Amino acid sequence: MDVTWRGTRMWRRAGTICLAAVVGAVLAGCGSGAGGTGSSGGSGAPTGSEIVVGYIGSVSGPSASSLSGGTKVVEAWAKAVNDAGGIAGHKVRLVTKDDGANPTKSLQSAKELVEQEKVVAIVGENSVVDASWAKYVEAAGVPVVGGFPGSVSMYTNAGFFPVGTSSAALQYGALTQAKKLGNKGSFLYCAESPICAETVASVQSLAQVVAMELPVVAKVSGSAPDYTATCQSLKAEGVQSYNIGAAAATTLRIVANCNSQGVTAKFVVGGSNFAPNWLNGAGLDGAVQVSHVGPFFDTSTPGGKAYREFLTKYVPDLGDQDSGITYSSYLGGKLFERAVEMGPKNGEVTAASIKQGLYALEGETLQGSTAPLTYTQGKPTANICYFVMSIQGGKFTTPEGAQPQCAPESVNQFLPKPA
Repeated sequence: MDVTWRGTRMWRRAGTICLAAVVGAVLAGCGSGAGGTGSSGGSGAPTGSEIVVGYIGSVSGPSASSLSGGTKVVEAWAKAVNDAGGIAGHKVRLVTKDDGANPTKSLQSAKELVEQEKVVAIVGENSVVDASWAKYVEAAGVPVVGGFPGSVSMYTNAGFFPVGTSSAALQYGALTQAKKLGNKGSFLYCAESPICAETVASVQSLAQVVAMELPVVAKVSGSAPDYTATCQSLKAEGVQSYNIGAAAATTLRIVANCNSQGVTAKFVVGGSNFAPNWLNGAGLDGAVQVSHVGPFFDTSTPGGKAYREFLTKYVPDLGDQDSGITYSSYLGGKLFERAVEMGPKNGEVTAASIKQGLYALEGETLQGSTAPLTYTQGKPTANICYFVMSIQGGKFTTPEGAQPQCAPESVNQFLPKPA
């Protein structure tokens, strides 16, 4: 696959982080520095005590087309870690749960992981209903390390440790990209998940910040026979861009449907749905995605190269679920490795020691795979930097280069409120 990507520079937070001075512009002058490697503890059989970690994913249900690959990737991550001798000599035992996008089932899954399996962390989670158990695991003291980038809990709960951008900063990035096409945009959001509806007010407020009009804000269902009414409204309002917050399969149907009806607006999204089957999708040439983490297809950074090699060896059949979402699950595993390595060296790995290791990180980029990550005890983490990628001529590209772009920190006032 031909990838446009012109070098990289790892950033380190040094008291402050790069801020966007005006819409679409980013201040230069961030300090340089590399995050840790997140490598495992050598080759051979693990010699330390077993570490038990959990994973909850909406493997079945309306979001399965976007999220089900996360389970494969996290399972493969655990195998790869153990094949390499464990983390600091500790074997990892992973327990996975499918919540079917059902809040009651999801909460029960979390309780089973914490109370029965005694997990020290939930790693790389991909649940669209994690709000049902966010407060429970926080009270239990079990950290949630990386995972679903669309989660509101990920950026509003102090017990969650995201690897990616806050939803508010992500939507800000998408709106600034959309404004390059014109002042009229639109936002379509899924009917199946409360997460989608929770973003509407935030997107509308951020549109005002960047001086964008959103004459079309509409709910869309994955089970709809077609999207004629929605597509015609985009044409009638003369929008130059449209954003869709929905599962990958639904999004692809909407874009193709609108393209067949003569919609010329470009698809510009804040999310991580781009996957190989998007490259030649109808209406997707020129599409832009503002992503939570680095480009999943890139090999120019050490972290990106390691991920592609990992997939080739352990998950060669990931196919069209190869996306920024599954990359985020993998990076949750790599962040967990770093937390173990940075934690106390007394040989015992606990939920408390994982948190201690996470708080010890400063400006961590997981070998260039993320914007700088720093966590503060007792406070939610809402990162403001994101990556821009595009589809041009049937190829994935990075039109603004390797460095993450950054929103003003003030955008996080528009984060959706947790339930």
